[in-house]
Parts: sequence; C-alpha cells; structure tokens
Amino acid sequence: MTSERGGRVIAGPGVRPFEVADHRCFACGSLNEHGIRLVLHVERGRSWTELELEPQFEGWAGIAHGGILCTILDEVMAWLQQRYGFLYLDRLAALAGAPR
Repeated sequence: MTSERGGRVIAGPGVRPFEVADHRCFACGSLNEHGIRLVLHVERGRSWTELELEPQFEGWAGIAHGGILCTILDEVMAWLQQRYGFLYLDRLAALAGAPR
C-alpha cells in the first residue's frame, strides 16, 4: 500500500483499504507547499518511505536536520499505528526498555 498525492483509496496486500483525503500535514500532506510531502508505504507489519531531502531541510550542508529526521520517523510510525493499532508501538517501546 502506498500513499499518493491527491485524495484516494489506499490498498495493498494484507492491509485493509482506507481513504486519504488531500491535507496540509507537514510530513505527508499534498497541500503543504513547504512540507516534506512524504510518500509512505504500508504492508502487513511494516511501514516505510523513500526520499531525497531538499536543501531547505538540512541543518549543516549536506546533513538532514535532526528535527526533520524525527518528523519522518514519527510519520512512518504513525502510519503503521493507524493501520494496526498500538501493538507494534508497544513492541517498539518494549525493545527500547520503556515501561508499559
């Protein structure tokens, strides 16, 4: 399953279809002219994105800003959580040694 620009139904192997409308999210929104505009992929049990960041998202020359990296991680994890609930985030917290 892959997010794409524009409002549409997203579907893929092992994933319940869902609709994504055009929106202004800084990370994945197609209507945010200053955003990252991530295209996200979700399959059963995993989520990811592939991108090449524009220079305006750098901290030092040629190095992605840490806040942008955190935004990307947050968005990828949110898409996974949206599809499968908190189970996977609970596992991530357990792996990190966080109290439940």
